[in-house]
Amino acid sequence: MQLDMDIQYAIEAFQFQTPTVRVIKPGVLQVTAQDEQEYAIKLMGMPKHRLRFINQALHRIRTHGFLNIAWHERGNETQWYVPLKKAHEAFLVQTPWIVGRHPLADSAEDLIACASALGNFHRAGQGMADGIDPSEMLGAWQKIQDFDLMVLRTWISKYKTLVKNKQLRESLLNHGPQWLARAERAKHQLERSHYHRLCQQAHERGAICHGDSGAKNFVLTEQGTFLIDFETLRVDLQVFDVFRMIRLAGKDNGWDFDLAKVALDAYQGEQPMSDDERRALSSLLEFPYKAARILKRTGRTEQSQAIAAELLEHSAKSEEALSIFISQLLTLP
Repeated sequence: MQLDMDIQYAIEAFQFQTPTVRVIKPGVLQVTAQDEQEYAIKLMGMPKHRLRFINQALHRIRTHGFLNIAWHERGNETQWYVPLKKAHEAFLVQTPWIVGRHPLADSAEDLIACASALGNFHRAGQGMADGIDPSEMLGAWQKIQDFDLMVLRTWISKYKTLVKNKQLRESLLNHGPQWLARAERAKHQLERSHYHRLCQQAHERGAICHGDSGAKNFVLTEQGTFLIDFETLRVDLQVFDVFRMIRLAGKDNGWDFDLAKVALDAYQGEQPMSDDERRALSSLLEFPYKAARILKRTGRTEQSQAIAAELLEHSAKSEEALSIFISQLLTLP
């Protein structure tokens, strides 16, 4: 269900008096109050117990020493969330607006700052799951890979009956075998990582994972590197955040391994990875999630398949250097 934010309701709910309001994107406002303090108001669709978990986890992370998070301060009497009008399990959440800039994918300095902050965030984010069930994502990677592999196999093996668009047929014929080979290698690496043991360890430690650690959720400021946007926060393998950071930077910088190594070194300077975590990371990078995601959204119409063909070609081109990148990753000491 698509949720919409009533801007006037949001302003009145948080008792702002004649503020300056800027719509950043659907569901996100930047609000400047009369005292010149800046805030974000974000629409978060989730049950109340999830919001409480996020709030508890972030305050504990602060008490464990990582302060650079865009979240309200504990003890602040200002109301920080309100239910969305006429909607169940959705809330408007007020946080500080962090003034700064997002990192550049081709800047080693920026990637070091982000990786170090993520490592510190992970180190502080231990022991967060007291009495709280782990995320449904914890332990789900193998099922996700199995389902996505089934999607790939279906489209590739039945392209003559499923596919009407010529460009999509060519894309499946040209790239399909490589996607299947990558998927099998990724599944093998995940098995070698002792994935279920890693999940058990993450559950026992209560290891917090941001869940969406791309460049858009880091803000570089004069006071340090901040993390923002926590609606995907959960107990999970923290290496998933490393994967998101490396993948989203890599696709924008041509899979420059030297930049990735700089970022990994900076991360491990704060939060070392085990050999099994490195194998899990390589599995996430190797698996053709993007191709599977595109095909899962593709229908039987010519128009839908033409769009899919264009997206698949763009994805294949952007990942041309990925296999070399992964082989280099696996040889790191």
